[in-house]
Parts: sequence; C-alpha cells; structure tokens
Amino acid sequence: WPEYRVTKKWLDDHGFAYDALEMGKPIADVWIDDRAIRFSDWNSTLAQLGV
Repeated sequence: WPEYRVTKKWLDDHGFAYDALEMGKPIADVWIDDRAIRFSDWNSTLAQLGV
C-alpha cells in the first residue's frame, strides 16, 4: 500500500514511536465519521443511533 509506506516514512522522519500501523478501519457496528454517521453533537448522534 502506498499509504502505508508514506505514513511510515512520515512517522519515522518525525520521531513518532508506534507498534503497528492500521491503515483500514477495524470491524465495528457503527462508524461516526464523515461518511457513516456524521457527528455534529452528542444528542443528534445518539438519536441517529437510536439510543
């Protein structure tokens, strides 16, 4: 993955310590981000989740 190499180089060049790089999203029931459930505030986000 080109993103992996670029990210690893940037972290190494800037002295960041890390154990592993996760380039994809881990499995989850719901994503709160700019594509799944957009976060604007907790009340509306929880309402979208039905909580």
